[in-house]
Amino acid sequence: MTLTYLIIGITCITSYLAFQNPRLMQKLLYHPHSVKNQGEYYRLITHGLVHNNWWHLGVNMYVLYVFGRTVELTFVTHYNILGIYIFLALYFLGMLVAALPAWLRHQDNSYYRSVGASGAVAAVLFTYIIFYPFSMLQFVFVPFFDFPAILFGVGYLLYETYADKKANDFIAHDAHIFGALFGVTFPIILNYNYGLNFINEVLTYFLQFI
Repeated sequence: MTLTYLIIGITCITSYLAFQNPRLMQKLLYHPHSVKNQGEYYRLITHGLVHNNWWHLGVNMYVLYVFGRTVELTFVTHYNILGIYIFLALYFLGMLVAALPAWLRHQDNSYYRSVGASGAVAAVLFTYIIFYPFSMLQFVFVPFFDFPAILFGVGYLLYETYADKKANDFIAHDAHIFGALFGVTFPIILNYNYGLNFINEVLTYFLQFI
């Protein structure tokens, strides 16, 4: 069993238990006010183990399933057993970084709450894009249409930036953006050659049209 599958399994079980037990949901969700005033720092991690509903859970775990296995295997291929811990760091540090905007905006707001692993999943997704920018993607909800990973990444960031400013849907779009940006920077900080390879692939792709 890979670490990706283990994370998916734990997240699904914890989310299901929280669906059945509102008190558990309230205990685990992200509440910056409680983190600041009650010292409940565990919420910075546990909020990524629970979700709003089955759709929210399903989308996040599906994306993690699609991209997490490849990113994990890439790290293991490059770093052997250490790669597992690097993948673990990517996921949970991505979760922490994604929680920063809500901390800055809502630490004194006792009404603000959020749940979900979207920030951590976005980190994994964008690390995948750094590794494989022109791999062709096809999602079950967009059948019969392939598109390069980098195009999806650009569209994702544009939409999330717009939604963060304009949408009124109670979704933490800023967490998605911060998670994505962390996913871009994490592998480059780990090894700058990942960044050089990414730039080389992008330049090679566009130079063929000149």
